[in-house]
Amino acid sequence: MNVRRHEGVGTKGITAIVCISLSGCSLYMPWEALYVGDGEYRKDRGTWQVRLLEIPLDRSASKCATLLNLGPDWEWTVGVRVEPTGGTVDQMVEIGTSHLRKEFVPQASVALTLSDESNQTIFSVSGPLKDWTWNWNYAYRDGRGEEYQSAPGTYRFRRFDVGPDESWGSHFTPRYSARYSLCYTVERPAPIPQGTVPLLTVETHPGSL
Repeated sequence: MNVRRHEGVGTKGITAIVCISLSGCSLYMPWEALYVGDGEYRKDRGTWQVRLLEIPLDRSASKCATLLNLGPDWEWTVGVRVEPTGGTVDQMVEIGTSHLRKEFVPQASVALTLSDESNQTIFSVSGPLKDWTWNWNYAYRDGRGEEYQSAPGTYRFRRFDVGPDESWGSHFTPRYSARYSLCYTVERPAPIPQGTVPLLTVETHPGSL
């Protein structure tokens, strides 16, 4: 996967700093042009994404990527996206559902760690990918929480152990000026599902839009 870096953001960066705190402004910002870091920034299926690195799940491996000027400042998740090498994602899920077919779910165990420029750990998660939360062909790690009744007939969800930058599991809300280092480690390798390529990906969480 190609690595793309920008040396600076100039006037656009100043505009982002002014605009980033204004209500509704994030929808109109040129985030792809403002992003400085590794990977490919794109918008896909209604989410902003940065597809960072291909992960060799079939062998022990580790690598890090840099994220800088990541926006919008909404909730993002870090996870593993399983992309088809041919055909479409729709062909990888059970008919009439958003559930990935069993043969396409990786069996490897992976650890993800996100830290900032001060070496503060934002989050660190690990475990077999089959046990992570799957949304179509994208797997991420939820934190600990519970649903509770806030009023008669009304239920809400609360999160426990929320960390720096509102981190929870592999979720976090980026600070625009922060420089993040995101590292993966394949802790227990397993064969890569045939016809797929696993990618370390950061994307806005469903419901953030």
